[in-house]
Amino acid sequence: MIFEFGPYRIDVDVERTRRWYETEPTASQCCNCDGCVNFDRAADLFPESVKSFFASLGADAKKPIEVYVNYTNKDGTLWYGGWYHLCGTLLAEGSDTWQVGESAPLGPRGFQIWFREDCHIVQENCPRPVLQMELNADISWVLEKENTYERERD
Repeated sequence: MIFEFGPYRIDVDVERTRRWYETEPTASQCCNCDGCVNFDRAADLFPESVKSFFASLGADAKKPIEVYVNYTNKDGTLWYGGWYHLCGTLLAEGSDTWQVGESAPLGPRGFQIWFREDCHIVQENCPRPVLQMELNADISWVLEKENTYERERD
């Protein structure tokens, strides 16, 4: 299926991607650090537009291939980075990130994505061809404990 997101045009086999994600672990099943556990729980609270975006591609927002916390923003949200794999190809590359729905930001920087074909950490069972969807997002700290991540430098 062909999708156009801002400057990107991609071709994704949604059903093969969906079937693969059905068997993949969540972030907190792979790693029990505070950042991964927080991401997993916060993904349940993503706006419907973000959840629908992932579902339209066959991906599961709770199952990134890699996710990491860069730092804690001044407002207490965490600036996350990470990526997901899709069964697909990049038809037209953009020169910038694309933001998922201006009405559905997850913080001041919102939820930004971009696509690339040079993928990292591709599992053997991942359907080919592989397209990587990268993300940056401000995500709330939702754990019932103190945030353990360093604050943004002034």
